[in-house]
Amino acid sequence: MAGPAVVAQGDDVVCAWRRERDVFLAVGANRERVLGEGGEPQLFAGTRGVHALWITRTNALVHSHRTHLLRDPRAGAAFPCTAAPRCRDRPDS
Repeated sequence: MAGPAVVAQGDDVVCAWRRERDVFLAVGANRERVLGEGGEPQLFAGTRGVHALWITRTNALVHSHRTHLLRDPRAGAAFPCTAAPRCRDRPDS
């Protein structure tokens, strides 16, 4: 098992991880679901929801947990990571 990657989105906690050959996603109290084969899952939260990013043997894939859209943004990608601007709405940031 690799991961997990965890983010909060509204009242839900979203988690992505790899088990054996597949990447899984769980949102809130919903059942986990398989996103597909791959590894190194990462999550990022934006104004359009949470997106999972992971790599396969040949490329990187991005999945939106709200729209279930799967995209292939970069062939040959490796070592995914996510970054976000500092949140200025929180007093501790």
